[in-house]
Amino acid sequence: MNPSQKKSNDALRGASQPQHILTTKKSLRSPSRATTPKNLCPTPRKAQAAIEFLMTYGWALLAVLVAIGALAYFGVLDPSKILPERCNFQQELPCTGFQINTTHVKFELKNAAAQVVNITKLQYKEATANAFQDCKTLTPNPIGKILIEQKKLITCEFQTPYESGRRLKLKFNVEWNNDNPNFSHVGAGEIYGTVQ
Repeated sequence: MNPSQKKSNDALRGASQPQHILTTKKSLRSPSRATTPKNLCPTPRKAQAAIEFLMTYGWALLAVLVAIGALAYFGVLDPSKILPERCNFQQELPCTGFQINTTHVKFELKNAAAQVVNITKLQYKEATANAFQDCKTLTPNPIGKILIEQKKLITCEFQTPYESGRRLKLKFNVEWNNDNPNFSHVGAGEIYGTVQ
């Protein structure tokens, strides 16, 4: 079949088809962008899937949030009840033991420095308070020297008593020197525990 016959056959085929089919095929091949706003809203299937997901799992999520809120309200999730008791002072004066009572705190400091430590001042405050205050009574007073590798038991009476069973965080300010009052050091300490 030569090329001129092929062209005439194609023309006859096109002429034999109705006009509306030809226009439909053209419109299928090149759709008008003005008539198909694809980016204006998500497809109905995606929206339906999102709503089904929320309806299925939303109630379970809401129930979990209500349960967590109830546990937090009644104090079950209170982190202060979970945290361990601790006594931390600076590296030269580690704390080896402590006890908090309603009227005072007792703790034991060890001299881990390579020289004699002379404690000249000790102040305390509750963690939420602004300023440090002196102990009502301090035993021994003055605390004095702690020899190398020796321990000293210190009792600090509170200015106001605390209620029993409460978790208490105390911060301490310790001033000390090495037998030379011209070179004073300031250290920090912290005790966290339950009032007995």
